[in-house]
Amino acid sequence: MSAAEFWDDMFKSSSGFKTEPNQLLMIRSRREAGAALDLLMGQGRNALYIASQGWKVTGVDVSPVGIKLAKEHAEQRKLKLDAIEVDIDKYDLGRTGGIW
Repeated sequence: MSAAEFWDDMFKSSSGFKTEPNQLLMIRSRREAGAALDLLMGQGRNALYIASQGWKVTGVDVSPVGIKLAKEHAEQRKLKLDAIEVDIDKYDLGRTGGIW
């Protein structure tokens, strides 16, 4: 089973996943909005929180299901989220769409 298939199955079952952003992230994001890169975004709970604070967010994940869920939640909340489906081991951190 590939990493994408494993995470797709996990996200489809939605078992045990938190929906609230990480508490440390909530404290750290209280600064001037800019650009953020969420590696291993999953279902997007942290990426969506950052976007709700006015940040330009790019999320990267291997799971098409996770990305689909993150995009659906972004759309429901009228948030902008750029999402890239790629294996993190193959993602070129030097090419982040100009956000660095």
